[in-house]
Amino acid sequence: MMPHDFSPAALIRAIEENFIESWAQFGRSGGELRREDGLVRIVSAIPHIPYNGVLHTAWPSSAAADAGIAAQAEYFQSRGKQMIWTVTPSTQPPDLAARLVQHGFSLLYELAGMAADLDCLPETPPLPPGVEIREVDDLAGLRQYTDLVVRKWRLPPDCGEWIFDLHQQWGVGADKSRRRWLACKDNVPVAKVFLSLAAGAAGIYGVSTAPEVRRQGIGGSAGRRAGRIPHRRAAFHRHGKGRVSELGL
Repeated sequence: MMPHDFSPAALIRAIEENFIESWAQFGRSGGELRREDGLVRIVSAIPHIPYNGVLHTAWPSSAAADAGIAAQAEYFQSRGKQMIWTVTPSTQPPDLAARLVQHGFSLLYELAGMAADLDCLPETPPLPPGVEIREVDDLAGLRQYTDLVVRKWRLPPDCGEWIFDLHQQWGVGADKSRRRWLACKDNVPVAKVFLSLAAGAAGIYGVSTAPEVRRQGIGGSAGRRAGRIPHRRAAFHRHGKGRVSELGL
C-alpha cells in the first residue's frame, strides 16, 4: 500500500513505478523482461506497439545514452519488433528525448500524469441514455474487451488472440490485481478501461472510446468506476507524464 504522501515527488514516483510494473507483465508472460544496466525493457510475442520497448532509462551520461539507444534500436530491429521508448520525469539523462529524436525516433504521443486520493474522487455524472458500465467477469466479456484493444491499436486478428490468451492467464474478476471494465451502448461495447494494482497504486490504463460515441463522458465515467475500489487508498492515474517515442520497423 502506498503511504499517504501526496506530494508531487511521491505521486510522480507512484505513477512511474505502477507503469513499469504493469507493463513489465507483457515481458514476463511468454516474452522477455530485462532489468539491468539502468534499463527496463520488454519484448512480447507480437511485433506491434505498445507491447515492446523500453519502460525506464537511468543512464549516467549522454555518451552512455547514445551508445545505449543505438544498441536497443539494433536489438529491436533484429527481432522484427516495433518499439516504444518511455520518457518520464525521472529518466536519465535529462536530454534523452532529444537524443532519441537524433537517433531516428519520433514522438508517438505525450500524456500528462494524473493522480488523486481514491477517497476523494468526484461522483460519476449521469451516463447517456442506453449506456451502462460493467466489469469484465467472464470470458465472453474478455473477448469483447480484447476486440476493443485490437480496434484501438489496429492490430491484426492473430495479435488479438495473443492478447486474449494473455488476459485469460491473468484471470478475470474483482479478486484479481488486473481488472477491466466495458462501457456498452445498447449492449454494444464502445469503451474500455484497464486497472492495474501494482507497486502500491491503482493505475488506470487503456481508456479508449469508439469514435462514434466520443465526447459524451463515457470513457471518463468508466475510469471513475474503475477507480472506486473498496478499502483502497492509492494513486489514480492514466499513464505517467512524459514522452513515448516509437521507432517504426
